[in-house]
Amino acid sequence: MTTSQNSKPEIWIGLDTGVASTALCAIDGDSKVLIQQELPTKAAKIRDLLVEHFPDGVSSIGMEACSTSLQVVKGLRAFGYNANAYDTFAVRRFLELRKNKTDKNDARGIAEVARLGRGFLVEVHIKSNECYATRSKLVARHNMVRQRVSTELMIKSMLRVYGTRIKERTHNASRFRFHVERAIDEVRAETGHDLTQHMKPLLELSLKLRTEIVNLESELHEFAMSNDLCRRFTEIPGVSSITAVSFFTAIEEPTRFRRSTDVAAYLGLTPKIFESGDSKRNGGITKAGNPMTRVHLVSAATVMLAVAKKHDTALRRWGLDRAEAIGFSKARVAVARKLAVIMLNMWRTGRSYEAFPEVRDPEPLPVAA
Repeated sequence: MTTSQNSKPEIWIGLDTGVASTALCAIDGDSKVLIQQELPTKAAKIRDLLVEHFPDGVSSIGMEACSTSLQVVKGLRAFGYNANAYDTFAVRRFLELRKNKTDKNDARGIAEVARLGRGFLVEVHIKSNECYATRSKLVARHNMVRQRVSTELMIKSMLRVYGTRIKERTHNASRFRFHVERAIDEVRAETGHDLTQHMKPLLELSLKLRTEIVNLESELHEFAMSNDLCRRFTEIPGVSSITAVSFFTAIEEPTRFRRSTDVAAYLGLTPKIFESGDSKRNGGITKAGNPMTRVHLVSAATVMLAVAKKHDTALRRWGLDRAEAIGFSKARVAVARKLAVIMLNMWRTGRSYEAFPEVRDPEPLPVAA
């Protein structure tokens, strides 16, 4: 059996992780299958099997980035293995080349991905447990907001059927309850139909969601104000505590980007490029990366352009000029793209936000010895 320069045997492991069980496949440098086995989705169980079959170690362990694989990656790294998670979309496209989709075949394909290495598919950054805990609050809030909007649209739709509607748009829970109950009384008086039995569960659900959303937003705001970087992010007009924490937890480690502009591509805010022969054109944004953080950045850009009119900044002026040239919808995405780059630069340099940044001379290149 051949060994690589780092003294690890040329053995690559692919794991197709599931909630309860994981399919494992080990291959050598010639893509020959050494073992295939199913075992529990536990890093310790996987370690025990690898120690039994490959006591001298393995070159790399690969798996698809998903909720079931993240803790496995962390556990195997803690045991000293070179474990990596690869971009879900890219892995799936690679596995589609195989005719039959089974857990065993997927594990074999992922082993090939591990053998080909990071130059072939993008590795996913594994965040800390603290980062995931904070981000889970953002995800919970994001989903609750969607559920609240859906529930309240249902309430309004049911009222319109009976010829009435809620005229006032309110973000206050007690005011919303007042308007819904008044609309129910109007329907009862005009048509004789009592909607209380059908409306009450929906109304209570909406109010409960509103309460929980406020609680989560309070916790996230407290986190943002206690974190120096997030607090500096909120100095940018349009950037709320939610957007600041969302960007902070989406990136976590700024040094993994070689250039500040790479963060825009990471968050899916750069345009697609279609090139063939002599023709070349740009399409819509790629929408790669995390959709929630992308939505937060676009929302911040929208507020900067349309709401924060008292805060004059170079970025806002540029965005308004772009809005006149290409339309508001495209301009706010362009502002969100620049906003992501600015925030990463603030992170890397330690500087605060500058409304009208000075043009700085580039740092001199080091002189060769």
